[in-house]
Amino acid sequence: MLFEKSIPFQDGAAPDPHEIHKDLDRILAADHRSRGYQYTITTDAVIVRTSQALPGSTPVRLQYDVGQSVAVTVDLNTVRRHGSKEFALNREQATAFALQKLGEAGLIPVDGNLFVLGQYRTPVVSPNKPAPVPMFVHTVNAFATVVDPAALVKAINEGLGRKRRYGCGMLRVKVLA
Repeated sequence: MLFEKSIPFQDGAAPDPHEIHKDLDRILAADHRSRGYQYTITTDAVIVRTSQALPGSTPVRLQYDVGQSVAVTVDLNTVRRHGSKEFALNREQATAFALQKLGEAGLIPVDGNLFVLGQYRTPVVSPNKPAPVPMFVHTVNAFATVVDPAALVKAINEGLGRKRRYGCGMLRVKVLA
C-alpha cells in the first residue's frame, strides 16, 4: 500500500530540501524501521509518498497488467562496497546495475530505451557521522514493459536498493497509453 500526503508551504515559502529530509526521516523512523519515501516540491506544497501512513495521508491503489507499457524514473545509489568503503560505479556498471534492479521490480526495459544519466554526488546528513557524507547517485530513465505486476507494486511501495531513506530507489512510474 502506498500513501500520499500534500503538505502546504508555511508562510508561502518553499522549505529547504535538507529540512524536508530531516523532518520526514524523524517522522518515519519513529517506529525504528527504515522507511523509504519520495517527495516532490510543487509551487505551493510538498507531496510525500511513502509506504507508511502519515496522519492525514490517503491510500493510493496501484494496479498494473502484464505487458503494460510504462515510463520509469528512479534515482539509484550506484556504488560497490569493499568492507566499509564505497566506490562509485561508472556509467557502464551503473547501466548493468539498473537493468538488474528494474528486473527485480518486474520490468523489462524496451530495447535502447534505458538511459542512465550522469552521476551526481549529494551530501547526506547521517546521525553516525559528524559531517555530511557524499552519496553517489545515477538517475535512470526507461521505457519498460511490466512482466510482474506484483513485483512492481512491491518495488514502488518499498523502493529498490540501498539509501531508500534518502529518497534513492523510489520509483516514479507513468503508464503509457
